[in-house]
Amino acid sequence: MLREPDDRAVVIGVDSPDLPDDTLRLALGALARADAVVGPARDGGYYLIGLSGPRAELFTGVEWGSPRVLEQTRGRARSLGLRLEELRPWWDVDEPADLAALIARVLDARTRALCPATAAALVTLGFLPPHTTDAGRARA
Repeated sequence: MLREPDDRAVVIGVDSPDLPDDTLRLALGALARADAVVGPARDGGYYLIGLSGPRAELFTGVEWGSPRVLEQTRGRARSLGLRLEELRPWWDVDEPADLAALIARVLDARTRALCPATAAALVTLGFLPPHTTDAGRARA
């Protein structure tokens, strides 16, 4: 990846299963204007990172797994002279409380419709009733 001058690469974490559909399009659009793009996670990390060229040095000196990952990545980008764009903040699922928040979001019919595979997995795992509608009411 990133061998040709116009190459772009975006990596999305698997722990943001209800990420809005337009996120990848927005990230690629940001890379048309910037050297890097990041999607801030609400816990101090990020759910997405994209680059418009090889930038391995962006990832050195970062306390991975800490709530300082995003802050340190921003600092690294500044010190390297990279133009960094940020997308809207979103959630990721790292802790039991994050899973509870995901379940609450998926109970909303609009969110459930956007991530049917996640909703199905939550049903299979017993976290959601099989026929949940909006507002969390179960159909008889």
